[in-house]
Amino acid sequence: MKEKFEALVGKIPGLLELEIGIDVSRIDYACDVVLYSVFQSTDALRDYGNHPLHLKVRDELAGMRIARYQVDYPIRAELATA
Repeated sequence: MKEKFEALVGKIPGLLELEIGIDVSRIDYACDVVLYSVFQSTDALRDYGNHPLHLKVRDELAGMRIARYQVDYPIRAELATA
């Protein structure tokens, strides 16, 4: 999973950074995996959601997750230009 998502960088326009973190704490309330990504703009984030390469990875991993949480927020640079 980690390699599949991280391989998307440089292949999807506007996707600047993508990192998969795997939990090492093993505490009961922790998530197992987190995906952190940085996009050039909110439009690039929206386009990523429907990009064929992203959809392919998402579909290949279908059924692996039991819960999903998402937080989308602008970074300072984008706030300055908004």
